[in-house]
Amino acid sequence: MIAAIEAVTIGRGLIFLAPKVAESNLGSCLGIALSWPEEGRFGLAHCLLPSRDRDPGDTRYYRYADTAPRFLLKRMGVPPERRSEVRACLAGGAELFEGSRQGVGASNVKAGVGALRELGVRIRARDVGGQTARRMRVDAKTGLVTVIQMDGPQGHREIVWRVLR
Repeated sequence: MIAAIEAVTIGRGLIFLAPKVAESNLGSCLGIALSWPEEGRFGLAHCLLPSRDRDPGDTRYYRYADTAPRFLLKRMGVPPERRSEVRACLAGGAELFEGSRQGVGASNVKAGVGALRELGVRIRARDVGGQTARRMRVDAKTGLVTVIQMDGPQGHREIVWRVLR
């Protein structure tokens, strides 16, 4: 039986178990996938912006790359002393518009990487930056993270990581 794919849209997050499959379509947004293999728990966040500094009262934690990792860990039930068991994969953070000086994609990546390091979560794989949109899919049953680069310089390109189990 093939598991239904659940979309994780902008500013949202999902905590899930096998056999669920979750995916996000990413441009400048950052996809943060976490796995806690010892407990079989997974999380995926679709982060729109790097930081909630401009709106500290905003409780949409998944929306921001600096707060999403902590919130994913909390919702996954990972105690601080077991964070080293969690594995992370990142995708997205592209700069899709030529001449854009905002650098939102790069800022999202920097914020997400910083937050994960601060929390003691090791990043196992990443496909970030450039000017290519991506689709990130996390399969809790197989532990595979698949990143499909959409119409990049080499056309559609699929990257598969077996790092979340």
